[in-house]
Amino acid sequence: NIVDIRNRGSYKKSDRARIDIIARPKFPAKTYSTASEATTNYKLPTYSYWSVKDMITEETVIPFDSASTWISRDGDGSYFNLWMDQFYEERRYKFVFKSVTGNYNYPTTEIVYDNDMTFKVVR
Repeated sequence: NIVDIRNRGSYKKSDRARIDIIARPKFPAKTYSTASEATTNYKLPTYSYWSVKDMITEETVIPFDSASTWISRDGDGSYFNLWMDQFYEERRYKFVFKSVTGNYNYPTTEIVYDNDMTFKVVR
């Protein structure tokens, strides 16, 4: 799978942002239709989480957590809400995603997506 986000790139410290996650298969099945496969909204697995790392130090600022960093889902796809007042201004951060398939207590596969999806908090 390929995971990307709809990201403005920079946010004000007072922003409360909805981060939309774009998930799609890396190699979609070949079909013959009039609609593009790129317009299909895929969702991450039910047990998917987000994390934030500092770009310079690679230190985890917000770790994966089963309760507070759970990725939500709706008709438009996967997303999460993030309050920017918890970050330092004029610093770059990046999002990291983790998807667990199977049961939460007995995971079968754990995939971490670390594609340098960055953002900056400005004044």
